Amino acid sequence: MSVQPLANCADLDAVEFSALMRRYSSAPGEGDAYRSLAAFLRDAVDTGQLLVGTRLPSERVLCGWVGVSRTTVRAAYRALEEAGYAETRPNVGTVLVASVGATKEAAATFRRAFARRPAPISGNFLLDLMRSSDQFRRYGFDAGMADPELFPLHEFQLVLQELLATRTRDALGYGLTEGQLALRERVVDYLARYRRITGIGPENVLITTGSMQALNLIADAFVEPGDAVALEEPTFPGAILIFANARAELIPIRIDRHGMDVAALAKVLGTSRGARCKLVYIQPTLQNPTGVSMSQERREMLRDTCLRNRCIVVEDDAYGVLDAAPESAALFAARGDTPVIYVGTFSKLISPGLRIGFIVSDVGVIRQLTLLKQVADLHSSGMSQLLIEGWLAMGDVDSYVQKCRTVYARRLGEALRDPFFGDVAEVPLMPHGGFYVFGRFTGDRSSKSIRDIAQAADVSFALGEHFTVTAGLQSSFRLSVSALLEGSTHIGLLRLRQALRRAPKSIASDSAWVPETTDGLRGTNHERSSRC
Repeated sequence: MSVQPLANCADLDAVEFSALMRRYSSAPGEGDAYRSLAAFLRDAVDTGQLLVGTRLPSERVLCGWVGVSRTTVRAAYRALEEAGYAETRPNVGTVLVASVGATKEAAATFRRAFARRPAPISGNFLLDLMRSSDQFRRYGFDAGMADPELFPLHEFQLVLQELLATRTRDALGYGLTEGQLALRERVVDYLARYRRITGIGPENVLITTGSMQALNLIADAFVEPGDAVALEEPTFPGAILIFANARAELIPIRIDRHGMDVAALAKVLGTSRGARCKLVYIQPTLQNPTGVSMSQERREMLRDTCLRNRCIVVEDDAYGVLDAAPESAALFAARGDTPVIYVGTFSKLISPGLRIGFIVSDVGVIRQLTLLKQVADLHSSGMSQLLIEGWLAMGDVDSYVQKCRTVYARRLGEALRDPFFGDVAEVPLMPHGGFYVFGRFTGDRSSKSIRDIAQAADVSFALGEHFTVTAGLQSSFRLSVSALLEGSTHIGLLRLRQALRRAPKSIASDSAWVPETTDGLRGTNHERSSRC
């Protein structure tokens, strides 16, 4: 039985679960019906779609949603317990407790053996995002991925041929924890050319397994329970999860068309709560999800504010190389005395599957992070590192970067000019570039209630609520238009408009996040930003 991606049942409402159960077909008899329902739920566990710790709906609620008797649901839950997949907990309900195929005895042993540290703060968003990228949808607006059709495959082939012919030991053997020296040297040159970062050497660079590992290492090195981390609102969901799992208090700072509101940050840092703030996590260039870039004035204010309050700036520059603005530079480039840790990645330029990111900072910081990385994964893939190093050395990088900037700007502009924005949705903040449009359905329509219906029409998008620290953004959504060919975005938005008509009129509000200064699309189809 095939099960499509679904959210944690503790978070499912009737609309979502009903949409899920449309894929469930029970047999005619009551006895067969409970076995069919139990098998369906077991399959969801076996395929990783329902996670350990998931609380299933109550018997009364599920029987109403699915259209079977309460006896059938009770029998199905009992069968899950007997198979070791679930247990009933007082004042909680039926909870999934076992992983794939465990017997009841084995499941009990696993439960007793789990470390008694705080459970990780988790959600299904990143898991679902990866499943979505692995499952083809014709109009997939959810995963923020560079377009594989643009990748320099011929140049990759030439580099790989040389690696396999002359450097198999380096490519396939063990390597330095801090990363291949040749790649770190290339990264230094790459950052000087495209992000105006100078005054560093390979000793200032740590190669990581993607930028997610970079953020994990930074959290491990600096954040202790009770510390605070300030970050943009909205922001990258991966950063929210990483710093929350480090047991930091997250301090959301609103953004507007100029980027993070640094005056609001300074005000918070002057309080007892702000006094515990160690890190300020920020994406100053082509921010995810809004695509906004921070103004030069705000950047200077941020550096001064963090220097004065002894906070470390964590600059996530995943999309910076795609910014075609002549004045574009990393915040790190003009760091002065401000303590800044720079996080970069090749995932948004040439391939997310290679999983190569990097951290740039003071030598002492790099040394400490390298010690943490050695127990995380020893070193990042040698083959991936040398493939990127060879491409930076042999490929026509300038032409490729310019092509990516041009293509992604054109696709973003096509999306923003579509009548969809202005008719049924609005864009509170106009993106300056990048992959995304962060929009909001008009009329306070719930994006969650629209999602399942849209997926049935082969359209997918990311829910805005995953990009916020506070509860909210329930009418918001993020569209990634980077990997959709010209013309496909319009068709996808037409399908999304039709799904909107069929969706129940669930009410939600995003009033907690309405930028005070806005240049967005509201009620009419304005021209897009000139930088797109």
